[in-house]
Parts: sequence; structure tokens; C-alpha cells
Amino acid sequence: MSENNPHYHGQIVRDLFLFATIFLVIGLPWFSKFLTMPISWSLAGIVILTFASGLANPREKATAYLNAVIAVAGLVLFETQAVQAFLKYGSEHKFFLANQALAVLFIFATYYAVRTARAFFQKII
Repeated sequence: MSENNPHYHGQIVRDLFLFATIFLVIGLPWFSKFLTMPISWSLAGIVILTFASGLANPREKATAYLNAVIAVAGLVLFETQAVQAFLKYGSEHKFFLANQALAVLFIFATYYAVRTARAFFQKII
């Protein structure tokens, strides 16, 4: 079992999570006034994504399942925020665009995380 296994996409998920984390850290000061939840929740999400990135391992199926859950949660969260921002501010508002970009990123993270989890479930990895 290695990262060279064609059914393991944990490195891609890790990279997507790290990119999302960097995007969130950079954007938080500008978008904090638009958040519908406490800033501490955003910070907790940043920490969770960072931990999940660091835990990804081609020999641990639990991390593959965890990453799939986190990816789906991120997709739902950011697309919900994007739709709410679209309805409130319009399609050209930066808060909408940032959340929509994150939702698209989490679509890819979900796809690759679920593929990896499926491979563990089917004992291909």
C-alpha cells in the first residue's frame, strides 16, 4: 500500500484541503463581517482541515473515511454560504465568489476522497 496505488487519491485530497485552508486563512480578515457563524467556528474549521491534511495516510482507511466526511461537509457548508450570499448580495459580490470557489474546490475533494474511501471499502488498497 503506497501513494503509488492508482486507487489512492489521498495526496490530491490533502493538497485540496491545504489549498482551502490557505484560502480561508487569507480571506478570513476580509470576509469575517459577512459570516453567519462565529469566527471561532471558522478557525476550528481551519484547524480541522489542517489536521485532516496531515493525517491522510495510504495505510489508514479511517483517515480516508474521515476525509470523505470532511469533504462532503465542506461542500455543503460552502455551497450553502454561496447561495445565501448570492441571494443577499448578488452574483458579483466577493463573498459569494469566494464561497462558490471553495464549494467547487470541495466538489473535487469530495470526488477524490470518496474514490479513495471506496477503494479501501472494496479492499483494493
